[in-house]
Amino acid sequence: MTALLLPLLAFIATTSLVVFFAYDLLFETPLEKAAVKVLGRQNVERPQRLGDRFAKALEKKDDLTVARRLSAAGFDWTPGRFWMLASLPAIAGAVAVIVVWGNFLAASLVGLLLSISVPRLGLAWLERRRGVMFQDQLPAAVEVLVRGARSGLPLHECVRLVASEGPQPIAGEFRAILHEQAIGRTLADAFAIVAARIGTPESNLLATVVQVQSQTGGNVAEILEGFSGSLRARAMLREKIKTITAESRLSAYMLAVLPFASFKIVENSFPEKTRLLFDTPSGNLVLFGIVVWTLIGIAIVFKMVNMKV
Repeated sequence: MTALLLPLLAFIATTSLVVFFAYDLLFETPLEKAAVKVLGRQNVERPQRLGDRFAKALEKKDDLTVARRLSAAGFDWTPGRFWMLASLPAIAGAVAVIVVWGNFLAASLVGLLLSISVPRLGLAWLERRRGVMFQDQLPAAVEVLVRGARSGLPLHECVRLVASEGPQPIAGEFRAILHEQAIGRTLADAFAIVAARIGTPESNLLATVVQVQSQTGGNVAEILEGFSGSLRARAMLREKIKTITAESRLSAYMLAVLPFASFKIVENSFPEKTRLLFDTPSGNLVLFGIVVWTLIGIAIVFKMVNMKV
């Protein structure tokens, strides 16, 4: 009985610590929920609790914090909730390696690789996808602003029209502009704040156009109409480049699949030799290096064929 007491206490203490961090990271107080509902996630700061300080230490130190990148990707999450959920693929991958191979070294390496790559790559992909949707919908939204300005409506009422009737995500971003204006910022500053969070060239151009118009004056409809023509020209150029680089992108896909297909062919031909990569610690290290360098090569190839306008 005494021999089981210490492991039981250690299990209870560990479980309590995990539950504390999970609750601290995943859930908010009712007061915080009400503040977020009224002011928006980007304008509410949570108290510096232990879980938040832990999550903040994991944030990437760049121009956009994790909270703003989550907002740009369309998620109303705290950074702590993101890191808590993003750790699940690393845990699942490590457990799968232990169950299949029983190798704790390989499981640690797989868990480390997934914990570094999956959260950042996944968030970057979601952020980029929403940015592409925004820039595809922006020309039509600017056309609505032009027609509203020609009919005599002020610019903020035209923005309200897009926010109420436009598709997502453009409607949500224009609602954020109205929200920034409602808490005391000028319309030009509201456009600039939302554009900085989205991070696309088109949103930055729109913020610049509104900023220049607010400082120098002029016909809003004519200025926005010229900007709309520029947006459509950029969209046509992107489609043209996409068509020209179609062959290169197909080659990139083939090069990405080729290493894995080659390994499968070699495994079917010489299974006793390829098993050394899975059954020995040195083979696990070699396999880990092969996978890492293959993924780096694939990333470089796709970087070369993806041209930005």
